[in-house]
Amino acid sequence: MKMVIAVGGRGQRISDYFKKIKYRGPKVLYPIANQPLLYYLIAMAKQANVRSVVLLGWPEHNRSAARTRAYWKSRGVSIHFGKYTPNMSLPARLRAATMKWTKPFLYCDGNVLLSPDLFTKLIIHGLPSDKSVLLVTNRHKEADTHLQLMFSQGKVISVGTAKGVNQIKSSRRTKLQHMWSPGCMIIRPQLLRQYTAQNIPSDLDEVNEDLFSSDPKSLQVYRYRGNWWSLHNQKDLDKITKKPYSGLFALYDL
Repeated sequence: MKMVIAVGGRGQRISDYFKKIKYRGPKVLYPIANQPLLYYLIAMAKQANVRSVVLLGWPEHNRSAARTRAYWKSRGVSIHFGKYTPNMSLPARLRAATMKWTKPFLYCDGNVLLSPDLFTKLIIHGLPSDKSVLLVTNRHKEADTHLQLMFSQGKVISVGTAKGVNQIKSSRRTKLQHMWSPGCMIIRPQLLRQYTAQNIPSDLDEVNEDLFSSDPKSLQVYRYRGNWWSLHNQKDLDKITKKPYSGLFALYDL
């Protein structure tokens, strides 16, 4: 299975801290336990026998891209880059990068950290032929910006932003459970081709919202019970030194 990792986030919420410590690199290359955050995700892909990874959001010939490609080439993983077009939305970049693909692919945000065996489990699970997305969910909320899902009696009843989902109220008869997406999923590329360049959403969360609104049965949920962490601001960096997050790094082979 092919894999795509989004690496183009500007890190606006953590930019002041990066300026303070004079860090000038991309957010996804910020060193966590002496290794760039992105490298943990690529290590997960390698463990799952993924040998080709597409990075979305960097010009192919910049310094970060060259360094990342060289590091992983020596370790048996080919790094490729989607066409870089400034101001293009992530779904639009994803659509362009996978336009000729016919089989489902693994996607993950570049600023998250999960248990290293998750990608292996997802690939083994696969995407059923009648589904368009296999969306990883978790009961822990690590960031307000991540997609939220609401369950009732084990079934998804709402997918969207926290503001929209929270409008649904629970009752004595109906107990609601909230779950969040770490930004990891398997996607059927044909889903993105349903959009044109003019009407494609600005965010991948909106693609999943659209899918659930139009064809709820095409969205399958994978319940991930491990820990996860995401880098958005300085508080997230403070958390990573504490349990249970700190234990994630010891599990990686880097």
